Order: sequence, then C-alpha cells, then structure tokens
Amino acid sequence: MNELHILIVDDDPALLKALRETLHLRIEAVRVETCESALAALDRIAITDYDAIIADIKMPGMDGLALLPEVDKLRPDTPVLLITGHGDRDLAIQALRGGAYDFIQKPIDRDYFLVSLMRAIQSRQLRNEVKAKQLALEHHARDLEQVVEERTRELREANRLKDEFLAIVSHELRTPLSSILSWAQMLRTENLDEATRAIAHEVIERNAKSQKRLIEDLLDISRIINGKLSLEIRLVGLLSVVTCAPRLLPRAFSSKQCLIPRLA
Repeated sequence: MNELHILIVDDDPALLKALRETLHLRIEAVRVETCESALAALDRIAITDYDAIIADIKMPGMDGLALLPEVDKLRPDTPVLLITGHGDRDLAIQALRGGAYDFIQKPIDRDYFLVSLMRAIQSRQLRNEVKAKQLALEHHARDLEQVVEERTRELREANRLKDEFLAIVSHELRTPLSSILSWAQMLRTENLDEATRAIAHEVIERNAKSQKRLIEDLLDISRIINGKLSLEIRLVGLLSVVTCAPRLLPRAFSSKQCLIPRLA
C-alpha cells in the first residue's frame, strides 16, 4: 500500500498525540499531520490532498460541523470522520447529514476507529478508481467516435471513386461497341468496296479484342484488390491510339468534321 496521508484536527493536544501514535502503531505506512484549529486545518487542506481528515466536532471558533462544508468545497472527495462526545447523538446525526463519512464517539474505541478510517480511505480510493475508469471509457468512446467518422469518410470516398470508376468503365465499353455498331451498319446498309470491307472487318475485330482486353483488365483489377495480382506501372505511348481513332469511328469523325493534327 502507498503511504497514507492523514490530517487530525483537535484542540486537545493529548488526544492529538494519542491518535497520532495509534495510527503509527497500527498502519504500516502513514504520514500524520495535526492541527489545533479548524482555520489552520483549512490552510493545509487548501494545498494538500489528504487521504482522510479526522476532526473533533467541538472546538473553539470554527467547530467540526462548520468545517465540513469548507472541506467539501476544497476537497469534495476527501472523507471526514468527526469525533463526538459520549451521548452527543444529535450532533452525530448532524455530522452525517452534513457529509461526514462517520462519527467516532469518546472514549474512542481504537479498533472501531481504525476500521472506520480504513473503510473511508478504501471508499475514496474506489471512487477515484471508478472515476479514472469512467474517464478512460469516455476517452475510448471519443476515439471510437473519431474512428467511425474516419471510416464513414473513407466509405463515402470509396463510393465516390466507385461511381467514377463505373462511369469510366461504361465509357470505355461504349466506345468499342459504338465502333463495332457503326461498321456493322455500314456493312449491312452500304455497298462497300473490298478495301473498305476489309477495313471494316479489321476495325470490328480490333474493337472486339479491345473489349475483351478491357474485361480482362477489370478482372485483373479485381485480382489486384484481392491481393492476387501485383500492378506494374510503366509509360505508355498514346500516338497509336490517337492516329487510329478516325478508323475506329469513321461516321462520328466525318459527321463532326474532326481533324487530327499530324503528330511527330
């Protein structure tokens, strides 16, 4: 057990000495301070956090009952035991109603006094432990709330990226499909020479392969997400893509009069 720190307040020097000796004899690690007046005790209580305070009810000037609310203002968690004279039942009841942990009657039963004192100290320690755990739980709850907020933001961002990805995929699938459909309609409705028909077949085949490659890329992305495939990032030339665009969508380019500048 850590060293206990106890304050005894009484105007009777003999009683102060007796109680101090009792505490040193019966408690292994204890530091005892004494005061002969309540006012002097308040000065010490203001700067020192005692494990318990023992005070006589009847003292000149400020008595023990008047001391109780002042202690509660300074150290609301510190238990106070009040010493009463034999037969002072009304004062004892007032003491308990005023916030005293217990009252000790004179002549003092040392065994009862020590049991009551240790119970008061243990009760204070238990309250402090509960308070510390409550603070820890509140801190943990705030941390969890922050984690939930972060996860929510991440999910929203993931949904946004998913929508963007689906839009890109939709566009990438639509482009080769439009090219295939355009050339297929030309093959069906127009009289094309052999060279143009060959180009049509080539474009249709190329776009079909492009769609197949896109679907395979989507499957690869799924494997990357699941950790089954590693991603290799490298530079890719776009010149071939741009130069073959008019052949992929001939009708669209001709109807919109698109011009492709010469690229070196």
